[in-house]
Parts: sequence; structure tokens; C-alpha cells
Amino acid sequence: MASQPHELHIFFFPLMAPGHIIPMLNLAKLFVLRGVGATVLATPTATPFLRDTIDRARDCGYSINLLLLPSSSNGAENLTSPEMSPEFFTALESFRQPLDRVLREHRPSCIVSDMFMPFTEEVANALNIPRLVFHSMGFFPLCVMDSVDRSISNGSISSTNDDKDTIEVPGLPHRIEMKRSQLHNSTGARNGFSEFMERVKESELKSYGAVVNSFYELEPEYADHYRETTGRKAWCVGPLSLIDDKAAAEAQRDRVIAWLDSKPQRSVVYVCFGSLSRLTAPQLREIECGLESCGHFYVWVVRSRYDSECRSNEKGMIVEGWAPQRAILQHAAVGGFVTHCGWNAVMESAEAGVPMVTWPMFAEQFYNERLVVEVAGIGG
Repeated sequence: MASQPHELHIFFFPLMAPGHIIPMLNLAKLFVLRGVGATVLATPTATPFLRDTIDRARDCGYSINLLLLPSSSNGAENLTSPEMSPEFFTALESFRQPLDRVLREHRPSCIVSDMFMPFTEEVANALNIPRLVFHSMGFFPLCVMDSVDRSISNGSISSTNDDKDTIEVPGLPHRIEMKRSQLHNSTGARNGFSEFMERVKESELKSYGAVVNSFYELEPEYADHYRETTGRKAWCVGPLSLIDDKAAAEAQRDRVIAWLDSKPQRSVVYVCFGSLSRLTAPQLREIECGLESCGHFYVWVVRSRYDSECRSNEKGMIVEGWAPQRAILQHAAVGGFVTHCGWNAVMESAEAGVPMVTWPMFAEQFYNERLVVEVAGIGG
């Protein structure tokens, strides 16, 4: 599997969470389509998911290799709240030595790794292997995070503890106001996670460049702003979901699509809060009651552990676990999307031309909401 002389071969190392794995696999497919060799590095917990996904890609003609990195770390599927993230990201360091071994053995032309894996830049740089940082989020949230960090550092944003404060994020192409509680580092306090994010930023500035799962027309001012403020090379490579046409075609046979086929155009509300969001039982019951009384058909995707007496009926369908989201959003019967504003959801909804009702839960989802509502005007 080692690269042959003068052949371009790229290693891809995604963060082991579905929202990060799938876009990077689609990026690998793009490189394969252009004659580049591709190997995806996998951790033990993500191997079954990755193997199944890569097998499907191979069935579609994509020649992608899979290489396992041994470790005792758990995948993001074991997180129960955003507060567990620091421990998770710290555990990623256990892949440093295995990564060093495989890079020394195979000598790829380049490594593309998730932004949350700063150690990959250090390992690759020591071996003179270029590293491209992969952003599964867009330019807008990257610009907001950079502005907030700079502003807290220079005092433009005061470091108080009042979460109710409304703050204007300085230095952006648009006037963006947010509650302090929605910012990723609202007080500038030093802790394990803030120190980790500093490493993330430093590693990005030392990398060869960045590839971003976005398209220029969605956020042109922020693609330009990112390049200008960081001084780094950056490429728009999205929407990466476009590469998944075969999977979308297969999903047309899914029972969800068959159910949508029986509904009038723009009559269905699609509801999904992503794979990592956690809703309480009272919240689930309120959503259930709201959907039943809203007067519209609906498709509601919930986590597989959801335990409710409510079941699919003529008016609504409840899908437990995974759903063919892109195919659902592109269906003519769907007229709106209630979303947590995860970046993949935003991209797929924008691609399909479906307006969004925003309900961000945590992290950069609050930033994505501002892009959707205040900048792009494609939701509210």
C-alpha cells in the first residue's frame, strides 16, 4: 500500500464522529476521481463504520484504502455532553506514535487531517510531509471564533461572567451580535479546552493550507476574510455531500422516501437535531406535541434510544437512528427544516433550497445560525 515513486498518494485522518468522517470520506473520493491515491486512517471504535462506508464507496468505483491505527481511545459516539470534549480531544494524543509509525513506513505525499488533531501537524512536519487542515465547518464560524479570540486577548471584548450580555463581534464584514453564553470562549478563562484550541489554531497556521467544506457563493465575504486575516491558503471544496450521489439514489427506495412520495409538494416539515445533540424527555414530549398540532406533515429523526409511545402515522413519521437526510431535503414534498444548525445540515439544506428553522444546541452551531439568519437569509 506504500506510495509508488512519483505517484501522488494522500492520507486522510478524520475525527471519529459521523459529522466529520463522512465529509472527509467524500473529500477522499474527490481526490480519487482525479487520479490521486487515497488512504483513510481509522481508530478502533470507528473502524466498523468506516469499513462499511468505504466498502460502499469501493462498490461505486472509488479505490480507497483503510488503515487501522491501534489505540484505547473512545470515539465521539461515547460523548454524553459537550463538556466531555476536552477529555476526548486529549485522548486523541494517543494516536501520535501510531501515526508517526505509519507515516514513516508509507511516506504519503500529504496528510489531510481534521482541525481537532493538531498533533498531526507536528508529526507530519517532523517528517517533511505537508499537512492540510480539514474544516468540516464553514468560513463564517471560523472567522467568528478568530475574531472572538483576538478581541478577548486585546480587550475589545471584556472578560466578564455575565452570560446575559449581548456582544457585537468586532472586525467582521457584517454586524453580528451574540449573547456571551453563545461564544466559544466568553470570558477568556484559561482551562484545558481553551489551551487545546490554542494548539489547534497554532497547528493550522503552521500547516500548508486549509480545505473547507463550503462553497464560495454561500459565504464569499467570509472566505475572503479568512484568507486575509490568517494569511493562509484555503480552498472551498464543498458541498462535499454532492459526491454522494449514489448513496442518495439508493436512499430513494427507503421507506421514508416512499412515505414522502405520497405527500403534496412543500407540505412536510423535516426535523433533525444531529447525532450528538441530547434532548431531555420533557423536550421530546413538547416537540412531539408541537408537531402533532402544527397542521403539517412531518418527518422527525430521533436517536435510536428514544423511548416514546408515539409512532409513525398518516400525518407524521418518526425515524429512529440514521435517515437519508440529503435525499429527504431534496424531496419535493419537504418545505422546511427544523435543525440544530450543524454545518452538514446547513450545507445540505442550502443545497436543496429548503428554508431552515434554527435551534442551535452547542459549540459553533450558534455561529452557523447567524450565518443562516443574518448573513445568507435562508432561515429564521
